[in-house]
Amino acid sequence: MALPPAGAAQPYTASEITSLRGWANGQNTAFRADTAQVLITLGLGAGLAALEIAGVRVGDITLDDEGVLIRVTGKRARTVPVLSQWESLLSAIKATDAPADRFLLMPNRTGSYPNIINGFIARSAGTQLQPQTQRMRATWIVTHLAAGTPVGPLLRAAGVDSLEAFTRFVPYLPALSDVDSRRALRLQTR
Repeated sequence: MALPPAGAAQPYTASEITSLRGWANGQNTAFRADTAQVLITLGLGAGLAALEIAGVRVGDITLDDEGVLIRVTGKRARTVPVLSQWESLLSAIKATDAPADRFLLMPNRTGSYPNIINGFIARSAGTQLQPQTQRMRATWIVTHLAAGTPVGPLLRAAGVDSLEAFTRFVPYLPALSDVDSRRALRLQTR
């Protein structure tokens, strides 16, 4: 008998995302605010997991006429288009003369270490909502599923092999009216 899918991290609500932006902007130094903004941009805008966020470098950003792409290296290597509302910070970073091998998250470091993100968050300023990478990734996935992003490209961008990885997010999708459900299943547009 197959095991049921693992519980999904709950996606952030729109008001929680606003709170996360406030958390990022409210850090006690410009360096920490920049790092916090990179963290939520890569989590909410590209759906990256913690280790992936920690590994992104300036050279992994590509800008073109279609927007911003992030190259993810490692076990789930892929290229991820960034949600348009999260592109501006990455575009600004790419426009600088920063070396291609410079990390985006905490750029002065020379290597990566386990729990870099948890350590950063634990030392962060503010008492409001703090980011969790699993919830940011869940938010990105649910955003795409709710928008009707084709599953083939979404599977590739998420770095997963099967639709089964998304079944745990179904409870978080907005309900459609009977009319909208029927139209969608008929492939009828409004």
